[in-house]
Amino acid sequence: MEEYLELKKLTYLLISRYLTYALMYIASIIEIGSNIKSAAIFTLFFLAVLITSSLRIYKFSHRIALFISSILIELIIITFMYYYFCYVTFVLIFILIVDTFLFPRFKMSILISIPSYITLALFSFIKYKNLSIQFIFSDLLAYWVAITFFACAAYLLKKTIFLKDKMQLLYSELKKSEEDLEAANKKLKDYSKKVEEVSILNERNRLAGEIHDTIGHSLTALIMEVDICNKLIGKDVNKTKVELKKAQELARYSLSEVRKSVKSIKSNDKLTGINAIKDLISDYEKNTGIAVHFNISRRQYKLSPAIEVAVYRAIQEALTNCTKYGRANNAYVDICFRENGVEFCITNDGLNCPNIKKGTGLTTMQERVEVLGGNLKISGESNFSINGFIPVEV
Repeated sequence: MEEYLELKKLTYLLISRYLTYALMYIASIIEIGSNIKSAAIFTLFFLAVLITSSLRIYKFSHRIALFISSILIELIIITFMYYYFCYVTFVLIFILIVDTFLFPRFKMSILISIPSYITLALFSFIKYKNLSIQFIFSDLLAYWVAITFFACAAYLLKKTIFLKDKMQLLYSELKKSEEDLEAANKKLKDYSKKVEEVSILNERNRLAGEIHDTIGHSLTALIMEVDICNKLIGKDVNKTKVELKKAQELARYSLSEVRKSVKSIKSNDKLTGINAIKDLISDYEKNTGIAVHFNISRRQYKLSPAIEVAVYRAIQEALTNCTKYGRANNAYVDICFRENGVEFCITNDGLNCPNIKKGTGLTTMQERVEVLGGNLKISGESNFSINGFIPVEV
């Protein structure tokens, strides 16, 4: 048997079943009348049917050989009761046919039901043996239509229960999938939040490094110039003026670097999209006079804010290094949107740098890309170049 019914799902049917047994027994006793001996023998046979029927549904429903045996035994007992005691016992066959189509497979149910149809035919010949064949056949047809109706009802009930169970299972799986999806979504949000926090922390570290490397150095030099001026102010006025001019230039440079750092902090929320990169390149060309050749693939898709910031900062840092150390006339920025992620490359035609020492800027750039699952390669053997890739789920 492929599918089995659980009896707890047939509670109301079982109640109706035993109520039918009780009513049929009462009707049979009434039909038998005052013959105590016949009533006693009938009761014994009826109990045999009740026991066989109960064993069939509670013990033999998953054991096809015993199930069929109980059907045949019960048909023999019902036939005997019908012939010797009362005709009401034919009702028992309807209960039997319901069992036949509730528990076994459909094809097996059809085979098992054949003896029931034959038994009903026998009942018609027993009851109307003195009447015409036409009348007997009409009565038999009515019996067969009735038990066929019960058979179809039982089979439909079985399929309905199985369909309900399947729908319940699908609903449970759907609910579990929804819970898993919510959990995954929560993890993704947590991950995105962590990435954002890491990006902010890295950006702070980068700015701290920039302040230390540029403003700190400038202020140190400024202090030294002031000390020199203090020593020369009473000895050589002209030299003092020269040193004061140097100190003034250092102070202006330091102020300019402070303004750049503040501007960088304020513009963090605007570092999204290709337009932001184009604006960066445009400003860079105006301020430095270095031509930037920008290329981007035709295929484009929306990137997460963390990835957009990482790409933007990589380009910004590479162009800054191009100005400071490269002595280049041209810079090249290429962005390509692949099926599995975004790829970017920044190069220039300036000086070679075989031994690259990663400062705060390059280190922060690499950390920012790697925290997003990407990789970054920095090379200076044949001009300075930065090649990066960040995976993206498109």
